[in-house]
Amino acid sequence: MYNNVIADNRFVRQSVVQWLGDVATAQNVVPVGVGLNEQNILVKEVVIQSRTWTSALGVALVGLLPDSMWKYFYWNHGAQSATDMTSTAQNPGVFPVNPTGPGDGFLVSADVPFGAAGAKIRVPAVSLTSSQAEYWNGATWALMPSEFFIVDVSRTVGSPIGERVILFVPPMDWQVGGTGTNVPATKYNWRLRAETITPAQVERWYVGEILATKDAIASGFEDAVLLDSTGSIIPPYITSLGAAWTRDTPGHFLRFSWRHAWPIKYFHGMGANAVQLKTGEGMLDRLVIGVGGAGADKVSLYDSVGTTTNPIYVSTLEKAAGPFGTHELYAPFTNGLYVVGTGSSGEWTIVYE
Repeated sequence: MYNNVIADNRFVRQSVVQWLGDVATAQNVVPVGVGLNEQNILVKEVVIQSRTWTSALGVALVGLLPDSMWKYFYWNHGAQSATDMTSTAQNPGVFPVNPTGPGDGFLVSADVPFGAAGAKIRVPAVSLTSSQAEYWNGATWALMPSEFFIVDVSRTVGSPIGERVILFVPPMDWQVGGTGTNVPATKYNWRLRAETITPAQVERWYVGEILATKDAIASGFEDAVLLDSTGSIIPPYITSLGAAWTRDTPGHFLRFSWRHAWPIKYFHGMGANAVQLKTGEGMLDRLVIGVGGAGADKVSLYDSVGTTTNPIYVSTLEKAAGPFGTHELYAPFTNGLYVVGTGSSGEWTIVYE
């Protein structure tokens, strides 16, 4: 359970790239300068704007997966086997996108149903006669329908050099596993098979999870709301949050409100009590004071670790004077949440993240 409150940060970014840009970082290094490189966040009011293209553009809100959550394989269709090429795909350096046998291709395997994969084309393919994208539905390798794609895979030779992104809505029947030697049994597997003489030469793959989509934004100064004011918790493993577009033309804008968010926790206290509820940053959401208490009973909350310094909120618990009920606080803390209760009969409940 999470608490959706007004965000205290604003992210606005103009983009001239399709997703991450023509970058090739080392393994486990997150590209910077395009998306929001924060983790454990809540976002709301996500708005996309396209201001320069003359026709409709598709777009997706994409969370970059850490390299540890996905793998890249060569697919040998004749042998029905996969060869792990993850280290090559997750580091700088040019390599063939797939083997050259009939129906050969590559396979992307991830811990979650991802929907976004991108690399840098350095040399286009030669003599590409056909290609097909497939996913494992629990029983067979199923052909992915064309309507699932926001940005389709390349079906022709001569693809432009630079960043190229594949975007698709993950099918509802996508299951982990798949037939074939070395195909990961506990991951979501997606493969692209092609008939080529000379495959494209590519560099550095990145994989992301689709969080929201818009199939077409009309041309010129049009907004598209991808997430409304209620907000959403971004999965904590996401390392960068940004937008991926149909084309890499200038004039793409992404804006949203955000704040850090943590799982909601509760603590019920009574009488004399001193508890370190959390160490490190978090959010104090509310204090609920029950009927009761006498004399000097009170509860005090501090942004500290084991000390009565940096007070956040102090409330009397005396029955005659106490402010009973729920106190909405939404107060961030950085050091920790330390709670001190005094007296003998006052009761309170603290809701925090």
